[in-house]
Amino acid sequence: MMSRAKVITLLAVFFGPVFIGAQEPLLTWKVLPSMPEAEVQAIQLSRANAQKEIFKDHDQFAWPDLAGALLDPNNLIAVARVTAISRQQKGANLSVSLEIEQFLRGSSEKKEIETESLWRPVREGVYIIFNSQRPTALDRKKPELGGHYIIGYNLHTYGDFGNHAYVPGAIDLSVPGQGELLAQVQHFLAIDAATGNSNLDPFIAALNEPIPWIRDVAAHRLTDYGKCSASPTCRQALVVRTSELLQSKNATERYEALLWMEPIIFRAASDGGSADDSAIRQLLASAMADPNVEIGDQAYSLLEQWKFQRSAQAGHCLEIISQLRRSAVWDYSEVEGHSIRSPLGMTTTCIPPTPAAQN
Repeated sequence: MMSRAKVITLLAVFFGPVFIGAQEPLLTWKVLPSMPEAEVQAIQLSRANAQKEIFKDHDQFAWPDLAGALLDPNNLIAVARVTAISRQQKGANLSVSLEIEQFLRGSSEKKEIETESLWRPVREGVYIIFNSQRPTALDRKKPELGGHYIIGYNLHTYGDFGNHAYVPGAIDLSVPGQGELLAQVQHFLAIDAATGNSNLDPFIAALNEPIPWIRDVAAHRLTDYGKCSASPTCRQALVVRTSELLQSKNATERYEALLWMEPIIFRAASDGGSADDSAIRQLLASAMADPNVEIGDQAYSLLEQWKFQRSAQAGHCLEIISQLRRSAVWDYSEVEGHSIRSPLGMTTTCIPPTPAAQN
């Protein structure tokens, strides 16, 4: 799932309704106030090489365009035909009208929807996307009247009014050689339909799918929406399957499996203790010794966050420098409104003080 892959050592992760990260003033990291420049460069080089190993199989593990839409169960999936294309004014995005011909997941009374294409003409064979969102098949090539797409869309993103739809994923059915992808999408939709609102078994079984993006989306559907957290059977299955994939000879596969643990770690504060706590700790501790240091860094960071969320009191922040396998605790008041200086990047996890403590 390389479209979703994160280098967690470069992120600041916060819990609760707070934002910490102003440019000034800067704080000096507690883990190690200073390091020789040569040592910093050596660490950065080793991580760059590790990331190259992880991303070398990007094509094999990359999500197809529609996968992001499949991830969110609130998105409708349908076959749609382009019925109109217009540009309201110079420089504006293309407005694309679509007729829904067949629903593949979900349903709606609205059979005519409108969306935007980010496609821009530059010269023949070249396009520019003036937007930071991931382009879909509606963006990379100018839509044509009568063109058919499989789209994932949501009518609620823009406030439940009119027919304006947000389309995070699309497949252009006019592109030849997509038979295998379409079969994969149909297979996932069958798993999705069998899962429904409460039966997790089909997604749990899908963790063993040989197709990387299908098992990856299934894992995130289980974890991102919290269903797995409430099911000991699901959590155990996820830990077991993650442990198995962490034995793979493929670094990309090991990295992707480890990322399945992120949502569970992030929910640790609200989930409370569980019978599989020790298994998760053991999994992460074992992954720290991965021959790929980037995977080891990720495992260390997740383990430190897991322990912090299980034991820390409100009003504290955790600084993690995963490359050094070291962490430090800050008082929340020290960090609030500040950035922490680190040449290696870092993860900062904060549990804000309770309202009573703030007063």
